[in-house]
Amino acid sequence: MKTSTPSLNWLVCGLLLGTTAYSCKTKDVSSITPVTYTFAGFDNVKLPEVTPTAPAAVSVTAGSITSSTMAAAVSAGLNSIAASGQVPASVQQAGAAVGQAVSASRASELASSLNPDMISSGTMSADMKKELSALANNAALKAYMPSYTLPTVNGKPVGARVGAGGITLVAVANATQQDGSSDACRQAASAAYTAVVQSLDATRTSQNTAINNNYTQLETAANAEVSSCQASVPTRYTDLRTTLRTQLNSSLATLNSVRATTGDALYNQLALMMYVGYVQALTNVDTIQAADLNVCTATRDAKIAAAKTARDSDLNRITTNYNTVLSTAATVRDRAVASCHNQGNGG
Repeated sequence: MKTSTPSLNWLVCGLLLGTTAYSCKTKDVSSITPVTYTFAGFDNVKLPEVTPTAPAAVSVTAGSITSSTMAAAVSAGLNSIAASGQVPASVQQAGAAVGQAVSASRASELASSLNPDMISSGTMSADMKKELSALANNAALKAYMPSYTLPTVNGKPVGARVGAGGITLVAVANATQQDGSSDACRQAASAAYTAVVQSLDATRTSQNTAINNNYTQLETAANAEVSSCQASVPTRYTDLRTTLRTQLNSSLATLNSVRATTGDALYNQLALMMYVGYVQALTNVDTIQAADLNVCTATRDAKIAAAKTARDSDLNRITTNYNTVLSTAATVRDRAVASCHNQGNGG
C-alpha cells in the first residue's frame, strides 16, 4: 500500500510557518491606550469676582451772606418810630457809630450823592468806591455790616487744595516655573499649572479692565457736570442781588417816612450806613459768586479723587486675590509633582 506521509509533513510545516509569521507581526501603535495624568486641586484655583466700589460721596456746603444783628436792630427801631414818635436807642447808637467814622458834613455829602441805581450799576467813581469800602471796614461800623461764609467742598473752603486721590498699588506676583524635566508626569503637572496661570492672567486683565472702565465713566461724568454747574450760578446770584436791592429800597422808604422825627443829621448818617451796607453786601455777593464758580471745579476734582481712590482700592483687591491664588496654584503644582510616582511613573 502506498503511503501519504510526505503530504502530511508539508501541511504541518505550512501551519507552523503561518503561526510564526502571525506571532512576529508588529503591534498597531494606535491601539495603545495613552497614560492620562490627573491632578486634584487645579479646578478650584480661580479668582473671586470683584465689583466696582462706589466712590466716597462728595459733600458741598453753599456759601452764604449773613446780615448783621445790629443792623437788624436798627431796622426794627426805625419801624417802631412811626408808632412811638421816639427814636430808640438802637437807632441813636447807629448814628453815633457813623459819626465816629466820618464827619457829619461828609456823611451829608455822601448820602445826598448816592442812590441805589448808582451802586447797583457799578457807576460810582473809583474814589467813591474806595471811600465806601474804607467805611465798611471801619471798626466803628464793622458790626453793622453783612458778612459772608465761603462754600466748602468736603469740609474745606473753596480755594483749598483738593487731594489728587489714589493709593499705592500692590505689586503683582510672578508665576514660578519648575526646572524642566523629561518626566511625562511632571511635564503634565507643569502644563496644568501653566494653563491655570494663563486663565488667572486673563481673568485679572478682564477684572482690571472693568474697574478702569468704571473709573473712566465716573471721570467723564464729573467733567461733564462742570459746564451746567457753572451755567446755573449767575442766575442764582442775580436773584440775590435783586433781593438786596428790594431790601435797601424798603429800608430807605422807612427812613424817609420818619425823617421829621430823626432830623437831617441822623437821617444822613443812617442813609449813609444803609448805602455802605448795601455796597458791602454786593461785594460779598461777588465774592461768593466767584467762589461758587470754583465750587463746580472743586467738586469735580473731589469726585475724581474719590473715584481714583475707589479704583485703586479695587485694583489692589484684584492684585491681592491674584497673588494669593497664584501661590495656591504653585502649591497645587508642587503637590502634583510630588504625587507623580503614584501615577505610574517612578521617576
